Amino acid sequence: MSSSYSFVDHTADIAVDIKADSLEELFIASVQAFKEVVVEPDSLTSKEKYIIKLDSHSPESLLVNFLNELNYRLTYKNKIVNNIINMKIAQTDGNWNLVCTLEESDIDEDKIKTEIKSVTYHQMEIKEDKGKYSTRIVFDI
Repeated sequence: MSSSYSFVDHTADIAVDIKADSLEELFIASVQAFKEVVVEPDSLTSKEKYIIKLDSHSPESLLVNFLNELNYRLTYKNKIVNNIINMKIAQTDGNWNLVCTLEESDIDEDKIKTEIKSVTYHQMEIKEDKGKYSTRIVFDI
């Protein structure tokens, strides 16, 4: 598994460029970047499982919906993802589908360092070149 992310200077928001060897790894690296933005590194031990099933008309909207679901769970349920198990992304009948199991922990509000209003479509385009995937994600803070 090979993926990476790097933060980009952006005026009022937080932007991050993601690179990975597969679409699933791109989504997982996006989650790692999301976590780095929103919480301080901590030893999260309590784990509960939560299954996410999403579908959308494009991989970009699938990624935005996925990250916004994680942001919703953080903001309103005080849950932060620890690990992603068995992520599967597929295109069927023109629709993009995602299914995965999250291992989550409860998190105290005082451990949240940045509040994200929303994950945006601004500058987002998932590109595939020679089996490598990349995108830019802008977090509206």
